[in-house]
Amino acid sequence: MSIKDKCPICQSDMTLTSDRNGRDVYHIDCKHRCGEYSITRNALINLQNTSISTRQSANISGWLCDNQGYEIDCKIIDSLTQLPSPSFHEKSDKILLYLEKRTPFAGARVNKTHKFISVGWCVNYEELKEITNYLKDTQRIIEESATPNTFFKIIPQGWDHLEKIKFRNFSSRQCFVAMWFAPEMEKVYSSAIKPAIEFVEEGLTRPRFEALKINNFEHINDINDEIIGQIRRSRFMVCDLTGHRGGVYFEAGFAYGLGIDVIYTCRKDWTHDEILKDKTGNSVKKLFDSNSNIIKIKKEGVHFDLAHRNRIEWTYDELPEFKERLEKRIKSVIKIN
Repeated sequence: MSIKDKCPICQSDMTLTSDRNGRDVYHIDCKHRCGEYSITRNALINLQNTSISTRQSANISGWLCDNQGYEIDCKIIDSLTQLPSPSFHEKSDKILLYLEKRTPFAGARVNKTHKFISVGWCVNYEELKEITNYLKDTQRIIEESATPNTFFKIIPQGWDHLEKIKFRNFSSRQCFVAMWFAPEMEKVYSSAIKPAIEFVEEGLTRPRFEALKINNFEHINDINDEIIGQIRRSRFMVCDLTGHRGGVYFEAGFAYGLGIDVIYTCRKDWTHDEILKDKTGNSVKKLFDSNSNIIKIKKEGVHFDLAHRNRIEWTYDELPEFKERLEKRIKSVIKIN
């Protein structure tokens, strides 16, 4: 089957080269929208013979713009065609962030190009125009013309907004949940933590916030990059310290460093150190140091650095009460501007 000379995503002209190492992979440079990415021969033929909507095309082009150099194979095509569209405000923020990257100094003008369409995950120029008009109406950018070119320039309120969205996402409704992925924790998440986050206020039909736990979230990125990206997109975090998990502490520290509010919870029997014993009261295991002294194995509680932080403690027998306390804490301390 022949390979067409059009980008399989946006149908624009592309430059296609074979992999130098002899793999059955092509490197594509789509100048109009998608940028540079790699794709296996089978995936390329699959896409070129698959009908995708203009919105799916816009979403995939936008995703490729965010993930330049990515290699597409047949396994992830279904995931790409099911990518959710960002909200209008998320698209406007993407365009503003891209404009910042291309601005060499405050006050500099940036040439308006078709690249802004894919950066903003836009279907066409009409959608891009609507978003850039919003950025102008909110006094974040101005548009200037100098025949034959058009330029964008970030103005003071735009720089101020960039500081907010880079360090604290006030407009986000997402709550990142950092917790132990042990099977016994699933009931805690589904019956207490998630419903506490996704409460519905009186008179409304949708939850105020949406919970995101990374092992329940479908994605095609490196897991660590996805965690960092989702934390950045979140308004606040619920961090459960049960299990003394290093990854959970890292995620909480990363959120704290960004200025994101963190609400701490922990199962009561994990709040303090405890020597591990079997049913007969004997130590579970013995280790010896270099001087042949016994090292007692213990279950570590909340680490010293976080032990002084206010937290909600819970037990399996009191999950409804835990849900109520967590919901009350969220309503009291988390506000949306």
